[in-house]
Amino acid sequence: MNKSKASLIQKAEALSAAESWSEACIAWQRVVDSDQRDAQAWSNLGLSRAYAGHYPEAIDAFGIAMQRGLPPDQAALGIGIVFCLRQQYDVARENLEMAVSSNPDNIGAWSNLVVACVRLGLVQRAIQAAEKVLAVSPDNVSVLSSLGTLFKDAGIPEEAVAWCRRAAQASPDDPRVVSNTLWAMLHSDTVSPTEIVAEARQFDIRARALAVKNTPLSLAR
Repeated sequence: MNKSKASLIQKAEALSAAESWSEACIAWQRVVDSDQRDAQAWSNLGLSRAYAGHYPEAIDAFGIAMQRGLPPDQAALGIGIVFCLRQQYDVARENLEMAVSSNPDNIGAWSNLVVACVRLGLVQRAIQAAEKVLAVSPDNVSVLSSLGTLFKDAGIPEEAVAWCRRAAQASPDDPRVVSNTLWAMLHSDTVSPTEIVAEARQFDIRARALAVKNTPLSLAR
């Protein structure tokens, strides 16, 4: 790899890591323009386009990535993510099932399959997929939260509380995770109001501490 391409990839990876998706699209486009044969770069371009909301263009990029030699499970995962983002969960599930069938060790595909199955109300398949992920990554917040949502929607609040609490333990400063946990606790028959208030106060304390920690210092005037 020449230095020019390496520099382009480094910049594109940094933008992807920062979730600056519009800028990442431009950066990955420059990478593939520099080397049309790079399957992984085309895949990264597809993912950036998907998160930027450019869905047809994302699918085009994954198609080219497959032509350039991207493994079928990775291409199916990418397309599955596109359709998850479009909230077309039935099509997403088809692609994600293809991904895990092609490569049972593709944890990213299993994780996204959990999301698709939860949205489709496929309880048993969602749990099977979640077990695959949690066996490797027991603190996977996305999967733990999805299971909480699954049992919440199924009207089983006690299970929802258990999974949401696991998610909150894994990511105690995430407002979305804590919000889901508090919601599940409010609908539980076994969690007391005192426990709910205590949970909310603990999050408030952590949130305030985090805000102070992330507040930049200014010069005295």
